[in-house]
Amino acid sequence: MADFSRILLLFWAICLAERAQGSLFGIVEPFPKNIYPLEYTSAQVTCVAFDSQGLKVPSKIQFMRRDEYNFYVKLEANDNLSFENKTEIINGNNTKLSVTLFIRNVTVEDDSLFGQLGSYECHAFAVGDVNERARHGFSVSVITRKEIPIVVVPDTSILQHNDDITLVCNLTERGSLSTPLKRISWFKDGKPLESVRNPDPQNSQDTLGPLKLKSVSVRDGGNYTCLLEVLLRNVKAYNVSDHTMIHIAPWLPKPKEDIEEKAFKGGDVSFECAARGFPLEVEWKVKRKDQAVQSCINGSSGHYKIQRDSVYDPYFFTISDVQYTDRGSYYCCLPSNCSDNIDDNCQRFILRVRDPLGALWPVIGILIEAIVLFLIIFIAEKRKKNKEKGKMAEWNSATAPPMTGTGDKCACAKWVKLQLPRRACSRHVCSSCLSQFMLSTTALAY
Repeated sequence: MADFSRILLLFWAICLAERAQGSLFGIVEPFPKNIYPLEYTSAQVTCVAFDSQGLKVPSKIQFMRRDEYNFYVKLEANDNLSFENKTEIINGNNTKLSVTLFIRNVTVEDDSLFGQLGSYECHAFAVGDVNERARHGFSVSVITRKEIPIVVVPDTSILQHNDDITLVCNLTERGSLSTPLKRISWFKDGKPLESVRNPDPQNSQDTLGPLKLKSVSVRDGGNYTCLLEVLLRNVKAYNVSDHTMIHIAPWLPKPKEDIEEKAFKGGDVSFECAARGFPLEVEWKVKRKDQAVQSCINGSSGHYKIQRDSVYDPYFFTISDVQYTDRGSYYCCLPSNCSDNIDDNCQRFILRVRDPLGALWPVIGILIEAIVLFLIIFIAEKRKKNKEKGKMAEWNSATAPPMTGTGDKCACAKWVKLQLPRRACSRHVCSSCLSQFMLSTTALAY
């Protein structure tokens, strides 16, 4: 019986050993890469331990360095080194462990070849194991500063508009001769201007020439950058650059006359400042009747708004919901530390506020005048007609002979006998009767 128990234990031990040997535990992708950090910059490397069969659970990963004598040194956290652990559960029960090594400030001592501690390895341990079950090596190749080329763009002074200037990009340090120069370019505010591929500093025809700016204007102001693209150690792409800022001194072309703006009450009005320059700052001031100058108006109140479309465009001062109290003189001035001076380097705008219904009053006045004139003419004509009728009636009663009418006819007694319709025999003699009466009296007179 004792022999059977020993055989059974030996069988289980063999099974466990075979099962352990079948485990796929180890350092897995993404494998730690060979890195090429720049001297005095930061760097990081990550190692991942995992068993796809789930037979082993990773417990820890240690970063080691091995020197030329195969002596291992475990890397511990300090002021320059730190570690970050991350655990994931894959497919329900499989554990993946990731550990990242951070180097805050890389120096030559961290280099795998030139550092005293030697090359790098990460060792993975499983739960219950004393020795590591897997390891993976990687290298840290530190690129020193002397290997990197240097370009220099001289600084520029503040220019006046219409000045000329020439910008030059100088390659002052070639760096390592094994470092290929891929491209050199001029940029303005991040936009490319000129470019030369595979430049040769020894040949002026194959390098970046000077950038000439003639009669500079506001839009010539900005950040000019010389960018050199290189391939350090033929592996690491890297950009070397230097820049200069072109400033255009501000100026204010003062108009011959003040600008007058008219606005209706409740509307909006904007003033466009004529000041130019790069970079440009202006001060807005206001002088109302019988009040002191108010300096450095800003757009924080909501009633006033100061804006511009871009750094090259003019400033606009907008007044919203204009009121009668906004009447006055507004000034756009070059910077003066918010003084109350409005006589020098200032542009004046005069704001006049109108009644929204003001345009209707002339029309209403014209209509009223037309109506009154019509009434006067109508009444005068009416009175004239009435007066003429009265005179005609008086003349008829004084000079016309009496009319007598018999039957359907009527006759003018005494002076003339006329055969007229009865309608003519009225108090007011009809025109035909009257005309014949006048002819008869005229004939009798002769």
